[in-house]
Formats: sequence, C-alpha cells, structure tokens
Amino acid sequence: MRIVSYPFLIIQQLIMEDIMGYGMTAMGGALSWFFMSNVKLKEGMSDALLKRLNKTKINHIPLTKHRIFGALRQKRSSFTYFILDDPVKIEFYTRYVSITFDALEEMATNIAALSLDKDDITGDIFKELDTSTIAIDKGLNDELRIPESIKVQFGQWRAMLRSSFRDSLMEILNDDLVDSNYFLAYRSLDTMISNVKVILHSGALEFSRINGAFKDLTIEDILK
Repeated sequence: MRIVSYPFLIIQQLIMEDIMGYGMTAMGGALSWFFMSNVKLKEGMSDALLKRLNKTKINHIPLTKHRIFGALRQKRSSFTYFILDDPVKIEFYTRYVSITFDALEEMATNIAALSLDKDDITGDIFKELDTSTIAIDKGLNDELRIPESIKVQFGQWRAMLRSSFRDSLMEILNDDLVDSNYFLAYRSLDTMISNVKVILHSGALEFSRINGAFKDLTIEDILK
C-alpha cells in the first residue's frame, strides 16, 4: 500500500521530475535545495500534520517492498537509449551504471534490513552510504579503464553525483520533524530513487557531449 508523503516533498518531486525530463539537472538541484532548506515553506505545511505522518495510523509496508528495488530493475533495461551511436561508449557506460546500481541495490537491501527498534539509525544509514561509495570506486577500478580523453570530465561528473546524493540524504537524516526510524529509512530509500534518476538523466547529458572520446578504441581497450 502507498505511504502518504510530505506535501512539500511531493511538490519537490513533481518539479524535479519535470525538470529532469528536459535534462536540466543543475537547475533541478537548485530547486531541490530551495524546497528542502526553505524554513518558511516547511513551517507553512504545519508541524502537527508532519508529526502525524510519523505515527502508526499511517499504513506501513515492508521496506523490502519499497519502490527503489523495482526502479533499479526497470532502469537497468533502459539506460543506453541515448548513446547508441558508439558501441564502445555503450559498453563503458552500461558497465559503469551496472557497477553503480549493484552497489545501490546492496545499500537499499541493507537499509531495509536495519533494526528499527534502535534509538537512532542515522549513523547506520551514513555507514551504508560510505560502503556504497567504496564499492562503486572498487568496481570501477577492477572492471574499467577510463580513457584519458574523458578522465577529468568523468571524474567531475562522478564527484557531482556523490555530493548531490550525500547532500540529499543529509537533509533527510538531519530533519528533526522525523521522529520515526521507519520513516527515516523509507525517505532515505526514496532519495535513492531520485539518485538513480539523476545518474541516468545527467549521464545522458554528459555522454552525449563526449563526442569522439572513444574514437579508435575497442571494447577490449576499456575493459580490465
């Protein structure tokens, strides 16, 4: 069954999805920051309403049934439609996304399995984020050779992704309106869905601009 979301988060999600649909990731991040940090906007939603959303009157689903797991499966089958012009580019990008999604799926699985009876699971969620980051770096290092022509641009893009994801999680984990471990974990998994979309939409922009970077390279040149 569907969980009722915070009103201002619903507005944020709708705006983010519309903006991402046009590939404007940077502007989407700015609007996301605005809605998450604007205190007046939050106050206008009524503290009493937000508090009630944490109570047991709201229908709860098992966290293992969260939409993040379906989103990861669905997105795996559709993330190459925009770079079909170059088979080496396709191979590089699909390998990178696969490495990233594997790490995110492990992170989501571990968050869904956290004990909600603990006093605070914030530290556990941050630990899963750090573990996921390390797993992505290791997978990239073990499986791929990054062409010299894209090292700087690719590195900057990945740094942006890490920073954006961490900032989004920090906003949720530091939100003192949430007094339920269940909703803390649920909203963290929601943030992971947004991160998956950012990876794919911003990746579409980044790799569409990398024209000629894989010229004269074979698939064997980029694989370890």
